[in-house]
Formats: sequence, C-alpha cells, structure tokens
Amino acid sequence: MAPHEMDDVLVLLDELEDLLSRAKPVPLSDQVRVERDAVFRLLDRLRAALPDAVKDARQTVKQREELVSETQRDCDQLLSDAREQASRELSPSVTFRLAERRADEILADARRVAHENQLDVDVWADQILSSLDSNFDRLVGAIRRGRHRIANDSTRDSISDLTND
Repeated sequence: MAPHEMDDVLVLLDELEDLLSRAKPVPLSDQVRVERDAVFRLLDRLRAALPDAVKDARQTVKQREELVSETQRDCDQLLSDAREQASRELSPSVTFRLAERRADEILADARRVAHENQLDVDVWADQILSSLDSNFDRLVGAIRRGRHRIANDSTRDSISDLTND
C-alpha cells in the first residue's frame, strides 16, 4: 500500500473523530448530536479509500512473492549451469564433487535469501494488516457510538413528544 493511501484512510478517520468531538451535546446527558449526512459522507469516503489500500497491499505482497520465486528459479539455473560447466572442464569425479559443493552453496544462499525475503514480506504484510485492523476497529467503534447516539436521541425525542402532549 502506498504511504499516501494509508494517510488518506487515517485522515478520514481523523475527520470522523473530529466530527464526533465537535458534535453538540444533548442537554442533561452524555450524548451528542451529529449530522447524520456528514457521518455517511465520511463513511462513503472511507469505503472508497479502503479497497484501494487493501488492493495495493495485496499487489505488493504478490510482487514480493514473485521476486522470491524468480530468485529461486535463477539460483536453480545457476546451479544447473555450474554443474554442466564443471562436468565439461574437469574429470568426472572431481567435477562432480566440486559442482555439487558449489551447487549446494548456491542453493543454500538462495534458500537463505528467499527465506529472508519471505520473512520481510510477512512482517510488512502483518504491519499493514494490523494497521488496517486497528483502523477498522476504530471505525466500527465510531459507527456504533454514532448509531447508538442517534438511536438514543430518537428515543429521547419520542418520549419528550409524549410527555409534552
């Protein structure tokens, strides 16, 4: 995910939080009134921003996996080439032992690099997913609080109307 896309999501979450913090209090309660349309507009913008961010994160992980696969294929090809060259240049038994030793070194290095790349990809993907999870939890919490406040406001208004009649 590009840094600016995650910033966009975080900016939208900050806007939602700001909207809720600036909401007018309902007298004699801990409730606030928020403009429903403003909340829905922010939610629409968040919905639009999140899929791109998730899609970009998936694409980056896929590219890293392809890089690891390509590195493995290159190492396998180097190993094969080294074995062929060694068999042509040296006596069969010496060539074979040297080529196998070198091939094992190359293969071990390739596996180590592939493993390190995979660990890097896993850490990076986990960080992105953790950030998205945290932001999603904050968003869901804000939505629930907003809906709860709206429901309480509607109930309070209905009771107020009945007592005034």
